Amino acid sequence: MLKLNKFQIIYFAAWILCLLALAISLFFMEDYLQLEPCPLCTVSRLIVATLALVFLLAVLQNPKPLGQKLYAALALLFIGAGIGVSARHIWLQSLPAELVPGCTPDIQYLFDRFPLSEALQTILNSSGECADVSWTFLGLTIPQQTLLFFIVLLILVIIAFVKTPRRAQ
Repeated sequence: MLKLNKFQIIYFAAWILCLLALAISLFFMEDYLQLEPCPLCTVSRLIVATLALVFLLAVLQNPKPLGQKLYAALALLFIGAGIGVSARHIWLQSLPAELVPGCTPDIQYLFDRFPLSEALQTILNSSGECADVSWTFLGLTIPQQTLLFFIVLLILVIIAFVKTPRRAQ
């Protein structure tokens, strides 16, 4: 029988949450509600998919304490990026229409024509189409919900770091 330790249980839960978030965004929001993701939503999805991979690898590897710190650092790096993208998205949606920056070219065009860093910089510096509020749930916009999701993941990573014994298992 497979026995998971506290670190693996918490990271497994985080992995499941990432899969659930991706499923909701792809199947419910995009397919059912017919909401086309804006560039910042696409970047957020990529961050969530990367976090899902980090959490899954951590569960499968079951690293020793140093490895746990490295996985926590990696997860915190991507969670921080997700919080930053969500905060930028929320800020864009709070701007008056006359202050919203111009729209970016299609995200596929950017990734095809420019290096990743330049494409991401273009998305983060403009993305006027991201200022549109297309759907809310319980009074929260999609980027506000996404920010809360990243905060939940942050809490889980902190709990895993604090609650996991520091000796080899």
